[in-house]
Amino acid sequence: MDEDLWGEERSHKRKTGEVTVSQNLIKKQPLNLFLLFILGSFSPEKCEAEPRKADPPQKPLWTPEDCVTLPVETVEDISSDGKYSLLKVYYTTLKKDKAEEYSTCVLVNNETLKKEIIIGEFNHSCNQPQFIGKGQFFSYIMNDTYGEKETSALFAQEISSKKQTKIQDLSNDLQNYIFAPNGKSFAFLNKSGSKKEGTVKSILGFQKVSQNFQPIDPPLYKSEFNLYGPFDPSSYRWSPDSQKIAFVGMIPIWKSGTKATLYLLDLEKDKLTEIDELVGFLGDLSFSPNGQKLAFIKGDDRGIQETPLKFVKDQKFTIQVVDLSTGKTVSIDAVDIWHIVGWTENNKALIVTKQIGTKQQLFSLDIETKKLTLMEVPDIDCTYGPVCSSNGKYISFLGENLHHPSAIYVSKTDLFSPKKISALNEKINLTAIKVTSITWKSYDGLEIEGILTHPQGYTEGQKVPLIVSIHGGPGGVESQYFIGKNMFGSFSPAVFASQGYATLVVNYRGSIGYGIKFQEIDYKDLGGGDYQDVMTGVDYLVNKGIADPNQLFVRGHSYGGFLTAWTIGHTNRFKAAVVESGITDWISDIATTDAPVTMEGYFGGAYWDDYELWRKTSPIRYVSRMETPTLILQGGSDKRVPTGQSMQLYNALEARNIPTRLVYYDGQGHGLDSPIATRDAMNEMLTWMKAYGGKKEPMKEKKVK
Repeated sequence: MDEDLWGEERSHKRKTGEVTVSQNLIKKQPLNLFLLFILGSFSPEKCEAEPRKADPPQKPLWTPEDCVTLPVETVEDISSDGKYSLLKVYYTTLKKDKAEEYSTCVLVNNETLKKEIIIGEFNHSCNQPQFIGKGQFFSYIMNDTYGEKETSALFAQEISSKKQTKIQDLSNDLQNYIFAPNGKSFAFLNKSGSKKEGTVKSILGFQKVSQNFQPIDPPLYKSEFNLYGPFDPSSYRWSPDSQKIAFVGMIPIWKSGTKATLYLLDLEKDKLTEIDELVGFLGDLSFSPNGQKLAFIKGDDRGIQETPLKFVKDQKFTIQVVDLSTGKTVSIDAVDIWHIVGWTENNKALIVTKQIGTKQQLFSLDIETKKLTLMEVPDIDCTYGPVCSSNGKYISFLGENLHHPSAIYVSKTDLFSPKKISALNEKINLTAIKVTSITWKSYDGLEIEGILTHPQGYTEGQKVPLIVSIHGGPGGVESQYFIGKNMFGSFSPAVFASQGYATLVVNYRGSIGYGIKFQEIDYKDLGGGDYQDVMTGVDYLVNKGIADPNQLFVRGHSYGGFLTAWTIGHTNRFKAAVVESGITDWISDIATTDAPVTMEGYFGGAYWDDYELWRKTSPIRYVSRMETPTLILQGGSDKRVPTGQSMQLYNALEARNIPTRLVYYDGQGHGLDSPIATRDAMNEMLTWMKAYGGKKEPMKEKKVK
């Protein structure tokens, strides 16, 4: 289940190296504005504008540079005895218009809290670390980069002696691997076929290894293991006895999403058994510690070609628990559940992550009673990235709250008592910026929740500039994550709080975390009730004397970009707007996006079934009403919301002499992966809002060298 139906195209591969820069003055506009194309990721010279009167006199607590250079930790694996955890740490440094990024693998002793082994540096990237067998060894892929040449190899390392052993060199097409619990073989995914001819497949293979981790015999491939991509790494798992492997084969079907089939392969008997199939989603496979049961998440797709298109209320996202000996299946409602993490040691309960309002937390889910029990972590509002040990005895995860970045915790699963083992950003504390969760009543009495970040140095009774930040989706959600992170696009509430702005993020109707009925209300009403949820939130803060009604701003990414464009077509209350990769014309978008089925369920059918509904729900329909100065940010390689969406809005605003500016980030997708591009986008927003906050004059022309 995607956090943002329109927002998850971004690559997990981190970019490194210097970026080529080029700027061109494309056209002078009637209001002395210009369109700036950015080829590569670049922080452009800013337009000249007088500073906004409300600028804070104190030093900013958090800057765009702080945001993009914040080190990031992830937990990759935990040993079966709970003694060690494997982490990955990502670092970013900025040098003018150049970003250097690298990652390291870290072995942490959970008892002493010491980092015993660190692997990786600038030109040596360590990836996919995992424990082998009982945990005396761990493996990882080492990628060496020298100029344009890249080599890759799979290694094993003994923890006690720190001795490294190369298992084998790897093809650049190898995607990921998983060692069997007994450590005698590993499964892996590889690519085959031609991307040009559209025949690329993800192939599941197996490689046996000796006691010294040297390959035995050639890898095993069979034709029935050929799986058309994309292939989710969470979609294949070893059984605890290392005799079987469960995996999902996916075949794309035009206008129908994917046909997913769950198989169980018995390697000893060379027997392939089909467990389940549907047009939709199968994933998060997890064997019980005793190997007797297999759990997975199952969900219908948002539409299939042969039958009427489905909406959210018709989609049955469930957790399926199959008894592999009897075939008996238990089905459990999975509304607002993000992931299956694993099992408790006693084989009686699953551990899952679930969204409850603005909090994402861990729960144990009893298979028999279907009861959810919160696994509470003191002072933590959001837990994510959890992993369980292969025997289900231990769990490791990240936890954070609004004021503090994430730390890594470990615990036993049956006696849950989390212990912090790593806090890379322990010294970072933004408690000086006041943040609260608030609720208000929308136009129809529906309760809406949001998160309000006050400006740095805020005093009670002060009226302040307010930015309304609209998340993607519609089925996205804003959570109580650290305010110094990027949230739904290139936006950090702490960055803008440090410049004197309050931020309201709104979990409008359609957001997850509030039950299925809350999501259903969006049916055939995009830009209706959700828009009112945003505006009633603004009214609530204005009436409370917090938001200055003359200093209102709005921004959003993806579906949030759609709602932003929709908003400025229905009100002129905002001084400036920022549309990031937003949909402006639903018909042309749905005809060119890489996810054509995703939104059709919300309209109750294809656009030719109800053309008028699609047309009147498109922001471009109301461009004649738009008067708000609008900054448009767009990834040049965005396939989810293609670049034409931004160009349509820009051209229309320019033709009407409305202050506007379009910035393309060449090579960037639906989300900005480049730290330079992300920093630049935040600076662009700040410059735009300062220029138009309470001012009637347009931005002055700045010649580009």
